[in-house]
Amino acid sequence: MILDKIKEQIKENAILAVEKAEKELGSNNGKLKKSQAVNFIISKLPVSDFLKPIAGVLLSKIIDDTVEFAVYCMNLLREEK
Repeated sequence: MILDKIKEQIKENAILAVEKAEKELGSNNGKLKKSQAVNFIISKLPVSDFLKPIAGVLLSKIIDDTVEFAVYCMNLLREEK
């Protein structure tokens, strides 16, 4: 199903998006980093450019939860080092 494919792409891009935001913005910019990560994920959605804002709104809860989970995982990895 197409929604399953989109969800999988969101998951795949979440870590990449969070890492990119962390590298570009550093620490103490949580809201800005999250916004950048969400925008990165939306830009990678497999829909036409003019539908991306609509898809972003429709998928906002999934994207938000996935970004939060990616941040959680990255923080766990840092603690292990």
